[in-house]
Amino acid sequence: GVGLNNYVVHYQEYSKSIGLALTASERAAHSLYIEVAAETGLVGFTAFAALLWTMGRGIINSWKQLKGLGKDRIASMVAALGASTFGYLVAAVFIHAAYPRYFWLLVGIAFSIPNIVKNEINIHPYPSLQVDADG
Repeated sequence: GVGLNNYVVHYQEYSKSIGLALTASERAAHSLYIEVAAETGLVGFTAFAALLWTMGRGIINSWKQLKGLGKDRIASMVAALGASTFGYLVAAVFIHAAYPRYFWLLVGIAFSIPNIVKNEINIHPYPSLQVDADG
């Protein structure tokens, strides 16, 4: 990789050398994944992919555990977090790291979910009794 935040600097040099744009201006990569790969290289991209894989696996496993125990309300919240994370990652194909604060916020929450689920299961091992509207 070319180093953190150096994609913009080296873009002009590389684009001129391959004849892509003779008057190239500074541009950010329009994909988070390309930006991570270009700036951190294979090692950094592998670490980033491992982070995403671990995060996704934790969300899915937590959701399955909660659904299996009949804790549908909490499982729905975990599913909402998974959907928002998936939405961000799909948008990241077309948008560079313009909003890194929100990405790292999602990562932090996603990595805390398995611990929250483990504590929820230990504290309340059985699904709570549902009271219907009639009483």
